[in-house]
Amino acid sequence: MALKRRTLILAGLAAAAVSGCSAEPRVELLKGTVAYVAQNPDHPLAGGAAAASQQIGWRLLAQGDRTGNQLVSPASLCAALALVGLGASGASATSLDELFGMNSEDRAAGIGALRAGLADYASLPESIDAKNPPEKPIINLASRLLICSDVQPKSPFLDAIRKHFDASVEKVKNSEAQASLDAWAKKNTAGLIEQSGIAVDHNTALVVQDALLFASRWETQFKSDDDPLAFTTGSGETVEVKALSDSFFVRVASGQGWQAVRLPYDENLAMDVILPDQGIHPLTWDARVLQETHEKLSAATEGRVDVTMPPADLAAKRNLKEEFTRLGVDLEHLDGIFDGAGANQAVQQVRLQVNAKGTVGAALTEVEIPVSAPANPPTTLVVDHPYVMRVLDVRKGWPLFLAVVSDPGAK
Repeated sequence: MALKRRTLILAGLAAAAVSGCSAEPRVELLKGTVAYVAQNPDHPLAGGAAAASQQIGWRLLAQGDRTGNQLVSPASLCAALALVGLGASGASATSLDELFGMNSEDRAAGIGALRAGLADYASLPESIDAKNPPEKPIINLASRLLICSDVQPKSPFLDAIRKHFDASVEKVKNSEAQASLDAWAKKNTAGLIEQSGIAVDHNTALVVQDALLFASRWETQFKSDDDPLAFTTGSGETVEVKALSDSFFVRVASGQGWQAVRLPYDENLAMDVILPDQGIHPLTWDARVLQETHEKLSAATEGRVDVTMPPADLAAKRNLKEEFTRLGVDLEHLDGIFDGAGANQAVQQVRLQVNAKGTVGAALTEVEIPVSAPANPPTTLVVDHPYVMRVLDVRKGWPLFLAVVSDPGAK
């Protein structure tokens, strides 16, 4: 007789912008005996974890419609997968090892090192004004395990998520779990994402939540935000949009079939704008092109570049369970969390807004387990057809957000 597996739900929420519920329910904080151990940001596994995050994020985007906009937060997604993976067994452990190219302890250490590298930006305001982002970058990274049943997760799993991710472990009545998930999502994304992506029912045993918030002004703001631009969408239609426009002295690079510019927020954080040659849609690329753009931009010298690009206001809600199934990723065997655990829902919500002043971003990923050269002339980059935006930590190339914009007028 087949064992009826309990379900775990993973959901993610992300939002970025340039420029609810009622009272939060009472939750019980469960304290452990193992303390968080911050990894060295220069841990040798950090680079591999960053590259794996980019590849996984791009594989999800590549499944999307080339006529619409695509958005994902690789950083939040892979942090949640690495956390849940600490409880994976059997086919799930094997598929996650293959997806990342590293085992559970290595990917937890690598992702932990990448998160530790952003600790100096830690801040969580009550709200973010996308039209007036903060002068200096702020980032909030948070992870939580919410128990909403009588299930008792295994101690080694709880110890591991506290050690690697500083995850809080909390317990709430099942009847109050939805309100708790919503309140945590809203708080940890500064209101950019107002509700959890998980639908709680009486079978929900526990939910893993991972949140990412990013907000910053550009190091040098765009002077104009209303220049006319004729943009050819992914469907081949030409639309007139208002564009950001200015001249910058920044890193610029090109390769076979693409050109790109790196627009900094500060010395560590930037947005890469990657434009394919005319006639090439970025979703035809594989992740190796993305890695090449990062490597060439990181090695490039600064030069004068005239940039014209659309602003962006993007939002996405992704059914990760379905997308992982298409990628051959198994989340049904999570017995290291509790016997019979398996993922039922996996969701990521993402918001990304870009304007003349800066960028604000937020992501929430959740898993639910139910009971059952100066002298040279300037380069010109006119972003007038489908392109890629990547908000990243340039030191390791860790993408916080990846977007493919095929229609800047679409929401």
